[in-house]
Amino acid sequence: MPRRNRLDKAGLIYHVFNRGFEGKKIFRKAKDFEVFIQRLGEGLERYPVEMYAYCLMPTHWHLVLRPKKDRQMGEFMRFVAATHAQRYLVTHKTEDEGKLYQSRFKSFIVQDNEYFLDVCRFVESNGLRAKKSKKAEDYKYGSLYLSVQKPKLEPQFLAPWPVKKPPRWTAKVNAKFDPDQLAELQTCVKRDRPYGDPKWRKRMANKFDLWSTINPMGRPPKSAK
Repeated sequence: MPRRNRLDKAGLIYHVFNRGFEGKKIFRKAKDFEVFIQRLGEGLERYPVEMYAYCLMPTHWHLVLRPKKDRQMGEFMRFVAATHAQRYLVTHKTEDEGKLYQSRFKSFIVQDNEYFLDVCRFVESNGLRAKKSKKAEDYKYGSLYLSVQKPKLEPQFLAPWPVKKPPRWTAKVNAKFDPDQLAELQTCVKRDRPYGDPKWRKRMANKFDLWSTINPMGRPPKSAK
């Protein structure tokens, strides 16, 4: 079955994800995380892409992005992933172990309303849910830490959100996720499924031929109506 073309349209918001090959670590020490964040900053200076949230974990990472021009998210991600992989393989002397990443990055589009907030919360709580910190804002390699702790980091690359951040956002990120909502978000990551209300999701599926990400596995594509 041919690989579906990557959706990369200007103005849409995307959750972007990738993991290490066969689950291996892609960040081994603090310097690895720090350099990757620097690479993100360099990429944002080169390409017309906005970043709203991120979280880097030892074996994978999550980003929330919006390209300002068509096909620029892919260019941005190729730059970041390629420079990261090159440095990692040389630094850790693993050139003979094969590729660093499992595959090309995965992404799903996100509706720019409360569903956007759900995704940012999902991303910014990742360190907490993985028990890497007792509070989400204490996990150093996530955007919530950057927003709350305000470390000296140049360039300052988090873009203003398209949706107003609710009061007591940090407390909301630290609150326990509804299991059904968490399961839905995890399914969106696995299947590149659009995340939004049912009408918006149907509209996006029709517009961008995304029914294969929504229909149950093994079923024929649903006809557009």
